[in-house]
Amino acid sequence: MQKLWGAITSGHAADGLAAFFPLSAYKQTKAVANPASDWQHRLVADFFADIAREHASVRANAMLLNVSVPDAAATWVRPGAEFNRIGYWRVYGTTLSYRSGSVTGTIGIISLISWRGQWYVVHFRTPPT
Repeated sequence: MQKLWGAITSGHAADGLAAFFPLSAYKQTKAVANPASDWQHRLVADFFADIAREHASVRANAMLLNVSVPDAAATWVRPGAEFNRIGYWRVYGTTLSYRSGSVTGTIGIISLISWRGQWYVVHFRTPPT
């Protein structure tokens, strides 16, 4: 999440891709016609736009305080659901808490997906379409 936070505060969305669901995993997971194109032109494009929107409202010196995942929030998504070939764990509603001077705030993450023991952002602020 530090990479994601760094992308938000710097405005350099590409720096946050380390926290984003990897293309190699997406290709293996999703049963869509062209997963590489979908990943790049829909998911990553939304992620970059979301980073730009958040960057506009969060100061560069803001400090990440906490990443909060809702208790018992992980859900197993079965193969065939959500256009996927294989199952995976998904979490909705994670929040990032931050402080900038005396101002505190939160940013929600729509969903995270677990891949090989690591959690990744798959839908940051823009809901899935």
